[in-house]
Amino acid sequence: MQISKSIAGSYPKNPKLAKAQAWYSAGKIGKEKYEKYLKTYTMKVFSLAKEINASYTTDGLLRWDDIVDVTFSFVKGATKGPLIRFYDNNFYYRRPIITSKLTKDDNSLIEAMGFSRDVMKEAGVSSKLKGVFLGLFPTTD
Repeated sequence: MQISKSIAGSYPKNPKLAKAQAWYSAGKIGKEKYEKYLKTYTMKVFSLAKEINASYTTDGLLRWDDIVDVTFSFVKGATKGPLIRFYDNNFYYRRPIITSKLTKDDNSLIEAMGFSRDVMKEAGVSSKLKGVFLGLFPTTD
């Protein structure tokens, strides 16, 4: 029996990347500078995938706060609410606020996965890149 190795889920975010994301969200740095930070730390995730010869990998989910934020970044009809504490531990998530019928935002999805795919190719990783979504994903039908 052969077992495939894969890397799934999110990775701890480097404080420098978290700061760059905050600056980008506040308009203090441009997209190009933010993506330079993102590329640096995403490359580290892909280096790990290459080291273990993973069949599948995520991009480390470094650009998002949590799994809810990942999914709702690719959906129209919802906004990101405040951070909520998950039970009595140190895990927080953004509560989605539904404002209208949910539909996919294909452009955001293609841009995010395209960026990760380009970084992965540059890192020389042969793994298949997988997206991660919470729950059901709306269709555009």
